[in-house]
Amino acid sequence: MVTLDLQWVGFGILCAVLIVVGAIMWVLRRHRETEAGTLDVAALRAVSDELQRAQRASRGLVSDLGHELRTPIATLLTHLEILGLDDVGADVHAQSLQLAKQEAQRMSRLVDDMLELGRLETAETLVRRPLSLGALVEDIVAQTFPRAVAGAITMDVMCPAALPLVLGDADRLRQVVLNLLDNAFKYAGPGAHVTIELAVVDRDIVCSVCDDGPGIPDEHLPFVSQRFYRAGSEHIEGSGLGLALVAEILRRHDSGLEMTSSVGEDHGTCARFALPVASQSREAA
Repeated sequence: MVTLDLQWVGFGILCAVLIVVGAIMWVLRRHRETEAGTLDVAALRAVSDELQRAQRASRGLVSDLGHELRTPIATLLTHLEILGLDDVGADVHAQSLQLAKQEAQRMSRLVDDMLELGRLETAETLVRRPLSLGALVEDIVAQTFPRAVAGAITMDVMCPAALPLVLGDADRLRQVVLNLLDNAFKYAGPGAHVTIELAVVDRDIVCSVCDDGPGIPDEHLPFVSQRFYRAGSEHIEGSGLGLALVAEILRRHDSGLEMTSSVGEDHGTCARFALPVASQSREAA
């Protein structure tokens, strides 16, 4: 009989709760400092807003994680029951084992991504420094090239020769571009063409990741960055949190995610974001 230890699921939920509780405690400490007169009125208002946002994030985090784990846990337990039967044929046994493994992996992705989103939404502080977005994109394209080749996907990178530095957190911006490319690969499908373009617009660097896939209907576009919202096939692997993570990272960079798409003759989807050009006289936030 095959058994799987599900204690890590509870541990993951506990970690999520601890993260948001820690964030609330941090904000409350800032609030007490304000009452002692160490912060001005504007800072007090900012702390109050941050407290309310952290409280909303904590409630949403625990609620969403509990809701989304119900289905994979129920499916996993069902297949474990099947695997425990004595009269199960070899084919059914192998199929149930494979499905149980898939559901366990799905739970792992859900917990990991929810914890990541929880850290971003509550306590994590990003350190923004001048960096080369062009060099970062080139490195990411090299990293994802084997996957593109395996899926018969072609990639083009369009970038000016002398691109100014931007102000950002390199690790988090890497996560943004990787998630946008992952979406393009998955939803555009085999044989697709993906273009990553960097351009200077006013005092910003605009990064666009575009594909020639089937596109996203207009009614779905306003919701694609919400947690667990899926505008495509339910059979495509993922936690449903990729664009939510992207949107939150960009929010912490005082930026935002812009999505445009078409399902008509000129079908395809583009995801864009803008980052400020780094000023030598400006200190990192």
